[in-house]
Amino acid sequence: MPGWSDPGAAVLWPQVWLRTACPPPESPDTTHDVALALADAAGDGRRLRHAGYGWWTVAPVGTLPGRVVAAKAGLAWGAPAAAPTAAGARWRGRLTGHLFFDRRRWALAGDVTLESDAAPNLSGRVENVALAPLDAKSVRPAASARGQLPAFVLQAGPGADAAWSGAVRMAAAAPGDAPEGLPDAQAFRGDWRATGHGPDAEEVAGRLRLWTPLAAGADPGTAWPGQAVLVAGFGAARTTRGRP
Repeated sequence: MPGWSDPGAAVLWPQVWLRTACPPPESPDTTHDVALALADAAGDGRRLRHAGYGWWTVAPVGTLPGRVVAAKAGLAWGAPAAAPTAAGARWRGRLTGHLFFDRRRWALAGDVTLESDAAPNLSGRVENVALAPLDAKSVRPAASARGQLPAFVLQAGPGADAAWSGAVRMAAAAPGDAPEGLPDAQAFRGDWRATGHGPDAEEVAGRLRLWTPLAAGADPGTAWPGQAVLVAGFGAARTTRGRP
């Protein structure tokens, strides 16, 4: 899609493809568009060799109701890790994602750092999170109107067979660090999952989500515009091997 992966941009956005008029098998008369974002950037000009990451989202076209725009997910994939991850290993990479709130969309990108301990747990942070508003229907970014979000904290998650999962939270935002009207960081709930890829988990790819729960008793069919939903995929290459 035009407007994505501009090599001259300060923020590296993913490649995005738009699949139009996708009819669900159970309802061939109901159509929608799907945007698929895929990336392999690890930052500083590096590329992942064993993994990839991204996200997908539905565009509100055809006969589907407007709330379907909130359907989305992060993506991660790759070759399985060939050995357990050593304690003290570190990875650095990138994140790409999609935020929906108040019938509006944004693309987001940030810098990822991850670290393992002897448990073996994995934890990390996403910093320098840049935002670009998206056209609600074409899903094209308006890079000239860029904003930002506070950091995401990937709380330590236990691992087994080079796979981890845990909770994620949004750090408190300074004034002007988030779109107008976005709920406070404390209102968000979140989780993350990641797996190691390549020899000795040379790379890690995963996905995370942050959302604001609907109020008890709220009708999802009418209350959905007030719910913020953020999904993202991330990938990182090892910078420190760690100890046996």
